Amino acid sequence: MRAWMIVLTLSLGLAAGACDPAKSEYDAGAAAFERHDYDGAIQHLTKAIELKPDLPDSYFLRGLAYDHKGLSDQAIADVTKTIEFKPGYSDAYDSRAGIYEKLGQRDKAIADYRKALSLKPDSKRSQEALKRLGAKP
Repeated sequence: MRAWMIVLTLSLGLAAGACDPAKSEYDAGAAAFERHDYDGAIQHLTKAIELKPDLPDSYFLRGLAYDHKGLSDQAIADVTKTIEFKPGYSDAYDSRAGIYEKLGQRDKAIADYRKALSLKPDSKRSQEALKRLGAKP
């Protein structure tokens, strides 16, 4: 009886995961990202977005994958989309600022680091970046 209950529980758990293919694609994309397989991450996260276009975390992680591949325009577009969905998400501003900084777009980087700092005042990354750029918080 006990073994049957375990099998039933596992089956129900798998069925629940199968009911949300966007979540499954996101999870596969996150796993690929963690393995530094940015092409795989982009592929899975793109599929997640196609299935459920209102998931800001999929855009954010895909933006980070694009950034790791040096695809700055795509990275900025995805992180900006994340901000549209979650305007209070300081990590998105901080990440976009880093991309702008790498591109030499100092003013945009400073504006985003300041916004990130306004949302998360204890952000060491934003504080250090503003110092590095010679800007006041």
